[in-house]
Amino acid sequence: MKIYSVHAPTTGAGPERAHFERQGFSWPAFLFGPFWLAWRRLWRVLAAWCVAAVLIGLGVGFGGLTGGAAAGLFFIIQLYLGIEGCGLADVALERSGWRLSDVAAGADRIEAERSYFARRAQATPPAPYQRGVVAPPATPSVIGLFPETGG
Repeated sequence: MKIYSVHAPTTGAGPERAHFERQGFSWPAFLFGPFWLAWRRLWRVLAAWCVAAVLIGLGVGFGGLTGGAAAGLFFIIQLYLGIEGCGLADVALERSGWRLSDVAAGADRIEAERSYFARRAQATPPAPYQRGVVAPPATPSVIGLFPETGG
C-alpha cells in the first residue's frame, strides 16, 4: 500500500487538477540525486546540493578530506535525498501555491486517485455561512430535565 499526499491549487481550479505526490523513500532521488532534483524543478535544493559538492571537492583538494570521507559524505547526502525527497517536493508545491487537501492510499497511483475522488463524491459540502442568521434550536424550548414543555 502506497501513501500519496494530494495537493490542490489555491487558484480555485477544480479537483481534477489535483496533484498526487507519493510519500516514502524515493529510489530515483537516492540514485540520481542532482538529476532528480533538476527533473522535479527543486532548484533551491539543487543549489544546496551543488554548494555541498563544491565544499566537499574543496575539502578533498586542499587535503582536509580523504576520498573515503568524501564518498561517505556524498552517500549521506544521497540518503537524505532518498528519505526526504518527497517531503522536499511537497514543500516546493506549497511554496508555489498548492495546498495539501487530503491523503490517499492505494496499491498504485490510479487506485489512490479512485479512492480520493470517490471520497470527494460522497462528501457533502458544508452549508454556506450566513452572517447574522441564527439556526433554530434542535429541540423545543425544554428547560432542565423535564421531557416535555410545560410539564
